[in-house]
Amino acid sequence: MRNIQKLFEEAGLKIVEAEFVVKAPEQTEFADRWRKLPSSVREALAWNRFGNVYQVVLRAVLQVAPGASLQLESMSVSGPAKGNFGDWLRGNRVLRYFISFLSGNARARISRALRRLGIGH
Repeated sequence: MRNIQKLFEEAGLKIVEAEFVVKAPEQTEFADRWRKLPSSVREALAWNRFGNVYQVVLRAVLQVAPGASLQLESMSVSGPAKGNFGDWLRGNRVLRYFISFLSGNARARISRALRRLGIGH
């Protein structure tokens, strides 16, 4: 977060809005690599409060514009959305790939809808 903040500040911009897209590593295209890491490394990385930030979506304006700058490191980060699309998803790499681009909230809503239909669990 510090590097992102510095990048914008050095470009003469200030961040005025930001949102974190939060995903657990196993919910991303890095899932296979994540599973291959030793458990001690996964545990150490899990302690980083920004460790599940998959993407930062922000709006920046010129530093001379009125208003305060937002400090990314001071923002709170929610945990990754919990949701299970069922065992049928595990065997479908293509579907997992496309689902990885959905936000955690979208995946959670889809998961709830599938459970109501009796498809997920």
